[in-house]
Formats: sequence, C-alpha cells, structure tokens
Amino acid sequence: MNTTDSFSIAYDTLRSKIAKHPSISGQFKSLLLIALKNEQETVKTVSGQFKLDIQFLKVFIDLANQQLKPKSDAEHTTYDKMLYREFKRLKKFELIHKSSVSYLPRNLVLVSINPNHNALLSKSYSKLDKIDKAINAYETYCKIEREDSNILQQIYGYLRLFHIIPFTSSVLKKICWKDLVFTPSGKVVLVIYEESFLASGVDTRGPKPYKTVLLDEFVSGLFEKVRFRITNTGETVFKNIDKYENNVNVNRAKSSIQDISIGELRQLTKIRYMYLSSPFALTLRTGTVTPVQLSLADIDAMFPGAVSQELMKDEIKRIQSALARPAPLDPDDEMDWQVITFDIYELDDLIALLRHKDNMPPKELIENALFELHKALKFSDSPHLEMIYEYLIYLIDLTQKRRIRLSTAKNYIWLLNKHLFGMIENFYAIKEHEVFRISNRLDNREYKSTSVKKIKAQINRFFKYYSKKGITIDVASSFYPKSLVFKKEIDGIIDEIEEKYKSWKQIQKIGKQHKLYLNQLKVIVLLGFYCGVRLKEVSTLLLKDIYLYGNRLHLDINSKGIKKTGFKLKTISSKRRIDVDIENPQHLKIFTEFLEMRSKLDKKSNFLFLELSEYNGFLNKSINVSCFEYINEIIQSVTKRYCTYHSLRHSFATYQCQRFFPNGSSYPYELLELSDKLGHRTPDTTVQSYVHGGVLFFEAIQHSTFVSC
Repeated sequence: MNTTDSFSIAYDTLRSKIAKHPSISGQFKSLLLIALKNEQETVKTVSGQFKLDIQFLKVFIDLANQQLKPKSDAEHTTYDKMLYREFKRLKKFELIHKSSVSYLPRNLVLVSINPNHNALLSKSYSKLDKIDKAINAYETYCKIEREDSNILQQIYGYLRLFHIIPFTSSVLKKICWKDLVFTPSGKVVLVIYEESFLASGVDTRGPKPYKTVLLDEFVSGLFEKVRFRITNTGETVFKNIDKYENNVNVNRAKSSIQDISIGELRQLTKIRYMYLSSPFALTLRTGTVTPVQLSLADIDAMFPGAVSQELMKDEIKRIQSALARPAPLDPDDEMDWQVITFDIYELDDLIALLRHKDNMPPKELIENALFELHKALKFSDSPHLEMIYEYLIYLIDLTQKRRIRLSTAKNYIWLLNKHLFGMIENFYAIKEHEVFRISNRLDNREYKSTSVKKIKAQINRFFKYYSKKGITIDVASSFYPKSLVFKKEIDGIIDEIEEKYKSWKQIQKIGKQHKLYLNQLKVIVLLGFYCGVRLKEVSTLLLKDIYLYGNRLHLDINSKGIKKTGFKLKTISSKRRIDVDIENPQHLKIFTEFLEMRSKLDKKSNFLFLELSEYNGFLNKSINVSCFEYINEIIQSVTKRYCTYHSLRHSFATYQCQRFFPNGSSYPYELLELSDKLGHRTPDTTVQSYVHGGVLFFEAIQHSTFVSC
C-alpha cells in the first residue's frame, strides 16, 4: 500500500470516528483535519491510525494560532487549555495511535525552551516604558512627602498598583498595624490572616491560619516613616478605604498609565521586576510556583525580637499544634505518588448536562449523568477521586429532586472544578503549597469580593459535607509550614546530641564504642544538611557509598544498599551521586573521625550506619529508623520550631539555591541539577516542597547580593 492510500484510509477512519464524539469541540475537529491535510506528505500512519509526532504538533499549534486569532493573553490561555483537553481525548477515545506524542504541558514555568518567566509572553510588553516611567515618578514624589495621611495614601496606591505581589482592596481593608513585622534589615513583613478560607478545619478557639508577604524595599521604607507614630497597634492601617480607593482611581485616570488595565499592570510589573533580578526570583516572589512559606517562627529565628510577643504567643501554639500532628513514616512519601488528576471533561454525560441551556433538562440527561458518575465511583481506585465523584452525585441528585436549580448546580460544579478540584492532587494528603496556591489565586486576581466569598463558601461546603460523614481533613493545619534548620543552628544540634547522649547513657568519659556511635549520629545530621538525604535513604547507605578526599565528600545514594533493606526507589531519579565541599573544619573532622573508626570496625555488615545493641555493641544490621525520633527531639529542642530531621533536606535545597539566587545566569539548569540531587522528577517539586523563598530573599538582603525585592 502506498503512502497516499495509507493516509486516505487513516484520514477517512478518523473523520468518521471523531464525528461520533460530540464532546470534542467542532472547532478542534476542523483544525485537526485541516492540519492533517496540510501535512499528508509527512504525517505517519501505523495500523490504519495516525501516529502524530512533535513536528506535527508544532504545525498544528501554528495553525491554531492563525485560525483562532486570540485577542488577549487570557483568550490565548483559554484556547490553549481547550487544545490540550481535546488533544488528550484523541488518545482516550483511541482515535490516534497510542504511540502518538502527548500535547505540550500547559504550565511550563520553571523548565521550558525559553528559560524566562511566562510574563515575557505578555502582549503588553510594548508598554513597559510607560510602567517604568510611572513607577519612577511615583517613587520620586513619595520621597518628598512628610504628612502621615498622605504617606498612607501613597502606601495604599503603591500596594494596589505597583507592588510585585498585588493586593486587592478587600485584603488591604483588614490590615492592622499589629500585622506588620519590622525587621532590622529594613524590610517589612505583612501577616495576612485567612479567616474564612477552608474554615471546616479551623479551630475558632485557636490562632488563625496566616500567610506572610515580604514587602519590597520602597514600600517598607514608607511604612518606616510612620511606624513610630502609631499608638494603637490594633487599629487598621487604612481606615477610610473608600477614600483611598477613589484617590487611586482618580490619579490613575490622569496618569500615563490610564490606558493600561490592572491585568496589564500586573504583567508589566513582573517584567520590570525580572530585569532587576532573575526569572527564578520572580517565580518565587509571585508564587507562580509556590515555595515553602515564611513563618513567623522563621523570622524570629533570623531576627530575634523582631516579631512582637503578642504574635509569638499565638505562634507558639501553632508550633505545638504542628508538632502534635501524626508524623508519617516517611515525610517524603508525597513525592512518590503518581499524580492523581481529575478531568471533568472525561465525564461526557455530565458535561452534556452542564451545557444544557435551561433549568428544566430532560430526565434522560440527569439519569445519564448520575449513571456515569456512579460507574466512575464504583471503578475508581483513588479515595481522592471518589470524594469528587460522590460530591458531584450529591449535587446532581439535589438537582433531580428539584431542591436546587440546574443553574445553581452548574455554578457550584464549575467553581469547584476551577478553584479546588484542579488545584489539589490528593485530598488525603493536601500539601501546604496547594493551600497557598488556592489562597493566592483568589487574593491576586481582580475578582470582586462577593465572587471570592462565593468561591470560598463552595470550597468550605465541600469539606463540611465530608466532615458530617466523619471524614475530617484538617486543611487549616496545612497553612503552617515545616521550617528549615538554619546554618547557625547546626553546631548547636551537634553539641546537643553529645550532651543528651552522655545523659542518656550516664557516662562522663566517652569510650571508643560510644565515640563511634556519637559520631554516627552527628554524621547522619550532617548528611541531611549537606546532601539532603531522605530518612530511609540513610539506612540504605553502604560503607562503600561514601568517599572523602580532602574536604570533598562524594555520596552515592540508593546504589546497592536499597536492595538489602527491601525498600524501593521512590522515583527514577532517586539513584544519584552528590558531591559537596565540607568547608566547616569541625564538621570535616567529624566525618573524618567517623569514617576512620567505621572502616576499622570488625563487623560483617556492609551498611554505613549500624544499629546499637542494648549492651552498647554494634549489630550487623542497618540503623533503625527509630533513631530519628531521638534526632527529631534534639532538633526541636534547639530550634524551638516545627523542625524534624526532614527539615535538614529543606536546608539543603534552600542553601543550594543561594548559588544561583537571585541573579544566576545559568538558570534554569542549576535548578534542574538541584532537583536531580534531591531525587525529584521535576524542579516544581523541589521549589514547592523544599525551597524557602522568604529565607533566600532575607539572606540575599543581608549579604547585599540583591538589588530589590
């Protein structure tokens, strides 16, 4: 069969089959068939189906851009999501060969062909000079103002229009003076409380969940001008919010940015910011990929006394609550799970019902949707997806019984799909960065306050529905992040290990056996700090996996020891080598002494770290994970924060980022390298779960390596 015949057969078959799938948009079908016709000389066919490759995908995307002609960034995003969804369905319905390429990922932020931030894709780029001129003029004007009331107006206007992290009027309305933390570095941190967000898990008697925002240098300086004249810290900062907002609108209408929308301002501010720093700094700053949040306890550790006693009183309660959480066997398990995704467009009958135009749908439409959802629920092997299916059944059932209108059910379902179902990977293991991402998404967009309330109400209603069924998911606790261990605290932890050990064993003089075990505990801590080793990975290390040449440490993780313990590789990236310089002489001495003593130990076991018997002898088996409970207690007693051994992995990730933050020229390649060292599949995991962005910014400020934040 010649090429022309094979193309015609595949084309006619596809055209016939795709017509039977009304869930695929007609717009997409037309684009696909045109693109295939245009590329019939190069497109491949296998067993009567098209095997689409990356070259075809490029042609298809170019054609889509020409035909759809998006008029704005928002419209471009909408079309892109549609193409992604429909292309995915081609494989789902087996309309193309199973070996065809998948559509390009929707959210390429950290790693892409172009390593710059997605703000550079904005069509408003040509207006950058206007925004730069407006900000410079605004800052010049503000510097000569002396009146407190006018300074507050300037602060409000700057936060509304020009701050890299945008603020809505509803957020600014609630800010009190006590919510501002003034640090010795000259920067101000704003504490924003989440009073009604995911309220089903909030203990109203305890401290409120919060998030912190590091204000930039300019607006921090304005706050410094008026801070010492405040007599009542419980008062709101902006008392007459309507007046402030009106002045912003009036002045903006008279300025050079009158033709720039709020959305464009947001994008242009990001572009301008990136020129002063880097795409990575911008990504962390704006939460495009949400890093680990800065806690008040972290700020207090960096700047003792900066956080008021009133705020720290509540913070201590939060720490105690966080430490009381049941500790997972392996805190890194969340990196191991296959990502669970919910795609509402895979539920064809439900979509058909939701697209019905009036509140009196045919009985058959509702019954088909319920049957489809019940079937999905029955065959689902994911508790996360089961929660979604069951709640959708609940809403459609209310519609069938006419307790709510179809229009109401539609509204609820689309809100939840956009703001909850698409943002959480697993309701039984909700991550801190997911909670912050939902919160930031609502705060940073120009939604009306009434719309935000409706969205939050629906999210709360979802969780309350399950709390009545005995499924309690304490989402609020996810607002409190695990801390990292600071460099200055490592020696304190090492010293405390020795003191605690002497007290535990009731010894005055440390003998050979005790010295080896003590150094073993110290090396385990240092490996967490310098190499980011996972808890389980420590117990799989063999003596031959570690090399020390001068001050250069080489560590092979998950090489062969993992087979001896029965553990499995967490990800395909878990098997890795880490090379690091041990620059602290005392830490180098601990490594040297331990390796020398361990190599001389007359034991058959090849494991690097050995279990201690009740008679203080070494056993021929790897160290038990129970020893980490002892290490955790010491770390917490020294840091007095929500810290565990796993926090050392946070320290490793964060301090490694300092090598290319904030002005690293080789980004994102160094971030990829760091992700590889941590054994992660993607840099997103590294940033979201381990990199403490706020700490990086403060460290950069202290070492004068950062222009502006």
